[in-house]
Amino acid sequence: MMKLAIYPSVLEGVISAPPSKSATHRVLFLGLLSHGETRLNCPLVSRDTKASMRVIKAFGAKANWNRIRSSGIPTEPNNILYCSRSATTMRFATAIASLIDGLTILTGDRQLRNRPMRPIIKSLRDLGAIIYSKSGYPPIVVLGGKRANTNMVMVDCSMSSQFLSALLLISPFIGVDIVAKGICRSRPYIDLTISLMEKFGVKVERDGYRIFSVGKAEYSARDINIPGDYTLASSFLVAGVLFGKIRVNKLSGEFADGGKKIIDILRQMEAYVYEGPGYIETRTSMLRGVEIDCSDIPDLFPILAVLGAYAEGKTRISGAEHLRYKESDRISTMATNLSKMGVRLRQNRDGLVIYGGKKLRGAILDSKRDHRVAMALTIASIGAEDKSVILGAEYIGDSYPSFLNDLSKLGCEMEVIK
Repeated sequence: MMKLAIYPSVLEGVISAPPSKSATHRVLFLGLLSHGETRLNCPLVSRDTKASMRVIKAFGAKANWNRIRSSGIPTEPNNILYCSRSATTMRFATAIASLIDGLTILTGDRQLRNRPMRPIIKSLRDLGAIIYSKSGYPPIVVLGGKRANTNMVMVDCSMSSQFLSALLLISPFIGVDIVAKGICRSRPYIDLTISLMEKFGVKVERDGYRIFSVGKAEYSARDINIPGDYTLASSFLVAGVLFGKIRVNKLSGEFADGGKKIIDILRQMEAYVYEGPGYIETRTSMLRGVEIDCSDIPDLFPILAVLGAYAEGKTRISGAEHLRYKESDRISTMATNLSKMGVRLRQNRDGLVIYGGKKLRGAILDSKRDHRVAMALTIASIGAEDKSVILGAEYIGDSYPSFLNDLSKLGCEMEVIK
């Protein structure tokens, strides 16, 4: 496991936001499901999106990072589909496998094999697919191509919006009303899925976040510009208000992700934030603690916890119970690591109460192989009194391979410990 030492630093400079991971995943699968050639402009190439690229090729697409050629009809894969560490890949691919008149076997690494799949399995079984799994976790075997006599399916979205997005992606092939059960989490990601489906020519009728209706239709290949990823860029926007002055370019586009909420949160905390044409700039600010509902922005939770640690007063982050089922239990993982740095906090079932504003101390921090936790702990360490060591920093490559290089450009002192 990689050990990364981070030293106290002052940051200043300009970087470009990485392309949207969420949009890249969806465009890859929509390209597979569309007849013709889809062209991609500026996709994110990371460990997770490479998993989706492998899967769409296995399903019959002729694809590279510039274009996807497909008949629009996925075919039975010749080999087991390895989804690496990507739950998005696993969940979308499982839904697509249900369309195929044949057998698909899906698996991933140890961490992915502990990610729940039960809600999508149940919904696909209700639609007629035969699916085998070990207690609702990968590996998964799908025998697809069968249809139940139903025009409606229910899906539990309380754990993840990815289950609903997976059903939405395949819905034009079967024509179905999808009813979301429970409190619908991460709603901006649902909006992103629907926006991209409509970009590929399929209309989704909806009643808020409760009922989604899609008639039988065909996707049409398109040229797609992948926007910058606000969620991934949030680490640098936060670093700017804590440790210097940072401008992040390429933050605009038609399909902004839910991470754009970071701008509102920073302003609520009285940070300096300037929005220019296609960029955002942040500068060192005195921050005050606030209350944050994280139910729709779960991927911001780790970096928001860091903000709370540095802000004066109490910060309460709630609505995040579903984060206990991510790459790690992000609530517990962030609580444990920030406590090591001397942060006073209380862990609740659905989040954290953080009493911030005190100087953090350097510590040995364990990312638990979670890319978003590793990024957040790296940012937290920049303002600590002494050196910190991040365990598992290599897993940042799941979503943002150039993160450490960008951080170094801004002046962060770091070294890999052998």
